Amino acid sequence: GYIRIGTKAELIEAGIIKGTLFSGKLNTEALNQSNFDEIDIRYVTEISLMSTQPKILTTHPATSYTLKNHGDYTEFIVLDPTTFWSISNYLVIQL
Repeated sequence: GYIRIGTKAELIEAGIIKGTLFSGKLNTEALNQSNFDEIDIRYVTEISLMSTQPKILTTHPATSYTLKNHGDYTEFIVLDPTTFWSISNYLVIQL
């Protein structure tokens, strides 16, 4: 799978979000491997995010993951990897 985590400004700069800081949406045409880090989806099921309100910008079944808030950071947990990655091999998280 391929993952990219960043602020809105970072994602706009990388071309993953098109628009401005105030209005922008996922640029599905820019979802190519060069803008992402490759991960092994069999083993990467938890990611600590240094944000209290991260946004998952790519489409994944809502029942296949959860966000667990720990006060100053949020833990992203894939509950069912097969279902989670069934729609897309890309994951974009906005901090």
